[in-house]
Amino acid sequence: MTIVGLFLAVSIGFTSTSLAQSGTGVFINQREINMQQVGALRVVYGMAPPPGQYWYDSRSGLYGYWGYEAAGYIRPGHNFGPVSPRITREHRHLLEWARN
Repeated sequence: MTIVGLFLAVSIGFTSTSLAQSGTGVFINQREINMQQVGALRVVYGMAPPPGQYWYDSRSGLYGYWGYEAAGYIRPGHNFGPVSPRITREHRHLLEWARN
């Protein structure tokens, strides 16, 4: 499985019907993304992220599971809000390296 596949793998039972009833369940930078954002990710990457808690740095494209180190890289520039200062403090050297 590729790094992007890890982030964007579709969970079993993750259907648009369940999403419409209960929100997306996908939290990036501590904010739940909406159906339009999930759809945009599906168009760009061919699949949507499974429900979960993630962080994403829009400058570098690095992402990971909330509270953990970077799991990989996707395209920079998605607007999911700013990455938490807690994440940047814990992983400052990695983000600074990736941003330069």
